[in-house]
Amino acid sequence: MTDIIKALNQLENFEFMDGVSEKDIIEAEMKLGMKFASDYRCYLSTYGLASADGHEFTGIIKSPRLNVVDVTIRLKKKFKDALDDAYVLEELGIDEIVVFQISNGNIYQASPSSEFIKIANSFSEYLKM
Repeated sequence: MTDIIKALNQLENFEFMDGVSEKDIIEAEMKLGMKFASDYRCYLSTYGLASADGHEFTGIIKSPRLNVVDVTIRLKKKFKDALDDAYVLEELGIDEIVVFQISNGNIYQASPSSEFIKIANSFSEYLKM
């Protein structure tokens, strides 16, 4: 079991859906014109979408509210300094703060009025904060 799967399984109130296929992941990456980090790809293939401990993570589902493609396209329009290979991991719902991940795994936090600030080196490290 990878670090991200272990970290997610340790969170309280962990709920998840079924994982998605490699084809679904590649299609989402193509729509966004970027590659997902390896830990996010593992998360998607194992769970597809998950929530836990007050977090609602994006995933690959039909609902545009939590679909990584829809959410990333919508929010990147609001962020003037959005990183090219950034996709939305989570909307915090506080002061329009959004958590982004980039293809190398680094996690950034930003709001439409602030710069991107690196907060973690990986999805699993972010969960331990």
